[in-house]
Amino acid sequence: GRNQDKSFLSNYGEYQKAISLIKQQQYGQALEILQNLDSNSQATYQVQYLKGICAYQNGNYDMAAQFYQGAQDTRPALLKNQEFLLDYGKTLYELGKYERSLIYLQQIPNPNQEAHQLLDSIAYIIGDQS
Repeated sequence: GRNQDKSFLSNYGEYQKAISLIKQQQYGQALEILQNLDSNSQATYQVQYLKGICAYQNGNYDMAAQFYQGAQDTRPALLKNQEFLLDYGKTLYELGKYERSLIYLQQIPNPNQEAHQLLDSIAYIIGDQS
């Protein structure tokens, strides 16, 4: 009981520190903190999603895609989250996985300018290949 509480509080403190670092665009440091959380915390979709954001911002798109997929597997409801759809779609786009990227981007209910630009770009690329 008590050790679990201590572990939770320590993890929660570290998690908050990581969020603060992300807001300051210190993605490398934030990712390091998130990867050092205990395995229960690691398994949560929130931590997976944040790790994906950090990896993406550091240009590690492969790692970002793995984290986003992990977050989605843990919480399928993320497929209704506009930000998640855009983040994962962008990552797949960067990896050159245009068809998969399209699947995510086309589910965005109210695409913003960035989503529209990605969709246009993919349409152009895919159109060129056929």
